[in-house]
Amino acid sequence: MTRRIDLELAVRWQDRRAHYRDRRIFHGIDPSNIRIGESSLHSQPSLGAAATVAEGMLLGPADARLRIATARSDWPIALGGQRIEPRPGRWFPRLVLAGRQDFSAGDRAPMRVIDADAQTVTVDLNPPLAGLPLAIDATVLSSASSQPAAAAGDLLPQLLANGPGMQAVLAGGAATSPLGEDFARSDEGSDGDFYAAPRFVDHLDATALEHMRILHRRFLAPGMRVLDLMASCNSHLPDDATDIGVSVSGLGMNADELARNPRLAQHVVQDLNANPTLPFAAAEFDTVLCALSVEYLVQPLAVFDEVARVLKPGGIFLASFSERWFPPKAIRLWSELHPFERIGLVLEYFSRSGKFSDLHAESLRGLPRPPDDKYYRMTKLSDPIYAVWGKVPPTASNQSG
Repeated sequence: MTRRIDLELAVRWQDRRAHYRDRRIFHGIDPSNIRIGESSLHSQPSLGAAATVAEGMLLGPADARLRIATARSDWPIALGGQRIEPRPGRWFPRLVLAGRQDFSAGDRAPMRVIDADAQTVTVDLNPPLAGLPLAIDATVLSSASSQPAAAAGDLLPQLLANGPGMQAVLAGGAATSPLGEDFARSDEGSDGDFYAAPRFVDHLDATALEHMRILHRRFLAPGMRVLDLMASCNSHLPDDATDIGVSVSGLGMNADELARNPRLAQHVVQDLNANPTLPFAAAEFDTVLCALSVEYLVQPLAVFDEVARVLKPGGIFLASFSERWFPPKAIRLWSELHPFERIGLVLEYFSRSGKFSDLHAESLRGLPRPPDDKYYRMTKLSDPIYAVWGKVPPTASNQSG
């Protein structure tokens, strides 16, 4: 019987703004039949240990011939209920231009807008990571997979498909430059009224929740003071957070949800969209976490500025999110972006604030959804996790403005 393994592949890369690590899990694959581009997995990495298995410009250089001009009039105003605005930096599936430029209605390959005016929209058809040096790491998660058998072969296309690279900054511009109208919401009513009734629910499946706790654990150390920003009944912290002396303060919208949260030593109710000023002293926290909530901020730069103020020099702000939210209260742009473009948007918040350095972003996809999850019939995959973080420089003065 063929032995099968569970394998994590991660692509590491960077642009002038941030360092990236995009991870994908492959289940039930034959280790003797694995390739990563032109490389073979000759020697299987040790269980649990990461090994770099391929490096270099794996997709080759970007091809200038794949940068083409299209007529602005060829672009639809909306598609599938979403507005289509070909703004420089945005990514769209080529099917947006179906019937033009030889694009078909089934062509979901990405193209990026690199320039636009009233008459012409110039797009780049190169793969998102073309022309960039990449490093591929492999980690064997299980040497005897319990998951259904899956085809192996070349795993590089699957690793790089549908996202990695779309969060990159556009040469000479931003990845996604938000405008005022991007922060409009379908429900502009009182946020206090919307969140008045407690919701004791999780927005992730159990597998994703566990990996969210693992993610947060990487940013904790004994004795830390942590702020859970836009908190609810679950801080997504590991079980040992209290044991190692981590003290967690929470700021959220609903007192009952905050009172139910077992990780919080103290909490405060505040609507950051109405008042982004944090009720804490300068340099009060070692780490600030914002889980599954950054999409609701209508004044993100003001909030990021305040987060920098309350962080100690060298402190880290981590914003994490997935693909489920309350649509009425999320900003309009959020639902229009590809998930990896959302990484770029949050990175833009960090970058534009001017208060953070050493920016990083990470994605995790391909984990199995628990069979007892209510969405299991819709998808066998766990909710993906996306994370962006930055550090307040060690010499920061912690003064807002």
